[in-house]
Amino acid sequence: MNITIYRIKKHAQRISQSTIKRSRLLYQKKIFLTHSKDLPEKILLPFIALVRVQDGFTLHRFSLRNPELNPFSKACLQFQQNHNSSEKAHKILHRYYSSVQPKNVSEWIDVDKVDCQKIANIPPLYWKSTTEHGLDPWSDKPLTKDDNLYSDIFRYMPKNFPRIHQQGLFGPVSNDRIHLETQRIINLTQSISSNGYRRKNSNDGDINVTILIRDDGQVRWLAMAGVHRSAVLTAMGYKIIPVRVVQIIFEYSIRTWPKVINGYFSEKGAKSYFDHYFHSEYPSIAKEWLNESTF
Repeated sequence: MNITIYRIKKHAQRISQSTIKRSRLLYQKKIFLTHSKDLPEKILLPFIALVRVQDGFTLHRFSLRNPELNPFSKACLQFQQNHNSSEKAHKILHRYYSSVQPKNVSEWIDVDKVDCQKIANIPPLYWKSTTEHGLDPWSDKPLTKDDNLYSDIFRYMPKNFPRIHQQGLFGPVSNDRIHLETQRIINLTQSISSNGYRRKNSNDGDINVTILIRDDGQVRWLAMAGVHRSAVLTAMGYKIIPVRVVQIIFEYSIRTWPKVINGYFSEKGAKSYFDHYFHSEYPSIAKEWLNESTF
């Protein structure tokens, strides 16, 4: 009986907290966030901000500055340019997933192995099924389902590990997964073409983002949720979009980032990871895919 009452109370608390967050979103003034000086003196998360698409990143490490350099945006472009034919969009993603297949964490995040020694050699098969943001040095989320399993155990995982339910950041993935990603992009493109982009105050009603702020005030945003939406909006020519800011990371706090404290990244490695979002537009491993002939 006591356990039941406890569960009801916890559920009520979650509902209450969710309601408070939604009401904050409704009544807070929207901020046009292009520089650290645009932030209010008192920051209450989450909040809605207008951001420049060119400052954004999706698929973890791909910029939205040029839709031709982002696999999801490029698939959307091909769908629009070929009279709403799904074939070209599917080929773009098939080529991407066939070409971009990092062997380990270091190869995906472009950080020298010496600066992320504890996690550098972990293969995607072991960590890809968890949230990609567990890789972020400022994240307190575990990289794997069990942080105590950083060992050679991953060598013995089955080769037929199911991929259809994985994140789809990169290959290899099943044909069903490629079809699923293609269809999501097509459905979003058709919906936004017909109705425009409409955000909502519901839990899945926004593109949820982490804001990165460099010491000189420059801003970048990373899509935590709404990866497909942000990529499609880019391809459709949107320049400014509303997002829900759920986290803000400052460069000056690098020494306090969880994965720096626990030794997964050196300060140099964490800085290199952070700087990618200000100096690069895609992970190095994607160069081969980008250099291939286009349609």
